Amino acid sequence: MDNQLLTEFIENIKRCNCDKIHMVPPKFMHAAIGMADEIGEIIEVLKRALYYGDKIDNSHLMEEYGDMMFYIMLDCTRISEEMGGTDDDGGIGVLHEIFKRNIAKLKSRYPEGFSEAKATESGRDREAERDAMNQPELEKLESKPGVDRASEGGF
Repeated sequence: MDNQLLTEFIENIKRCNCDKIHMVPPKFMHAAIGMADEIGEIIEVLKRALYYGDKIDNSHLMEEYGDMMFYIMLDCTRISEEMGGTDDDGGIGVLHEIFKRNIAKLKSRYPEGFSEAKATESGRDREAERDAMNQPELEKLESKPGVDRASEGGF
């Protein structure tokens, strides 16, 4: 191996400043690491189907999706607390807000319905998507869960 290349690689590593871990909320770390772990288990099911011809184990997937939801809701409670709410609703208000913002983003991205052309990076208008997700009416965490009939529609 080229020693100069290895030395340069190691010097780049030494310049990385990773002393900010104390600034990351423990609930966020727990949730993010937990989700990454669960995604690995979901990918394992996909790998077994793709490369070994195994039948997709939907029962196992449901178990892993449940675990993913646990970690998502764990972080939703953190977001609620950081935004001045309480975790009285277990993060449901934040989850509802996430759904509303995702619906707005998808409607902005696919106003005529899903298309592969719009799904490609070059076909996306990220600024319009962000604007749609950050509309003032979507920024209220006080919203109660339920169906917003005005925003129903397909993608």
